[in-house]
Amino acid sequence: MLIIVKTRYDKKIIHIFAQNRFIMKQQFANTLKITALLAILLVITSCDRNKTLVPVIPEDILPQAIYEQVTDYIPVYSGENPPEINGEYISTPHALIYQSDNNDNSIQYFSDLYLGFIYNKKKLDYYSKQYNTEAGIFEEYVQHDLKLTGKSDCFTCYYVIEDYPDGYYAKQSFIFSGKISDKGIEDFHTAVILLETSGHPNLPKKNTFRVLKDYDGLAEAQNWLSKRDIEGSKSANADLFRMWMN
Repeated sequence: MLIIVKTRYDKKIIHIFAQNRFIMKQQFANTLKITALLAILLVITSCDRNKTLVPVIPEDILPQAIYEQVTDYIPVYSGENPPEINGEYISTPHALIYQSDNNDNSIQYFSDLYLGFIYNKKKLDYYSKQYNTEAGIFEEYVQHDLKLTGKSDCFTCYYVIEDYPDGYYAKQSFIFSGKISDKGIEDFHTAVILLETSGHPNLPKKNTFRVLKDYDGLAEAQNWLSKRDIEGSKSANADLFRMWMN
C-alpha cells in the first residue's frame, strides 16, 4: 500500500494552485465579456452607418441632364464602403469656383465655412457656421439625415431641402465630396443644385448649380462644435435659397 502524506507545505502549494486557477478562470471570463461587448458595439456602429449608406448619388439629387457638367467641377464618388467622415472641419479659404447661370466665373471668396459631420441618434447630421458680413453675425445651421456613399478614403454625401420662398415651392440639393486624411478633408468640394423653382421670378431656372471648394485643397480638421453649437443650430430651409437671389 502506498501512503501519501501531505505536509503543510504541500497543502500551501495546492491552495495557491487552486487560487491561481480560479483567477485564470475569472480573467478568461472577463476577456470573453469584453470581446462580446466590443462585438456588440461594432454591430451597433455598423447598423448606424448602414442607415446612412447609399451605393450611388441618385438622379433626383444630381440630375442626369447636368451630371457631366457638375462632375467637371466637383468629384462625385460612389460605393458602399465610404470612410469614416464623423468630425469637425474648416474650409478656408472658402471660394465659389463655378456658377452655371453666370458667364463671369471669376473666383469669389467667402467667409470661412465651419462644418461638422456628426452621427446623432443613428443618423448623420451636418452642422455649419459661417459669418454673414452683411448682417455682422454668424449663421449656424443643422441638417439631419444625410446620405453617404464612397469607397476607401473617398466620400460623397448629400441632403435635400424643400421650402416655399415667397410662396413658391422650391427644392435644392447640397452635395459634399472629398478624401479623408489625418489632416482633414482633402480636395473638399460642395455643390448646390436647384432641382425645382415653380417659376419663382427671382430664382434661376431648374438645374442651375454652383460649386464651392476649399481653395488651398484641404478643409482642416478643427474642433469648433460645442454643446451650445449643437443645441443652438437651426434648420432654416427658406434662408438657404437666398444665395440664388443676390
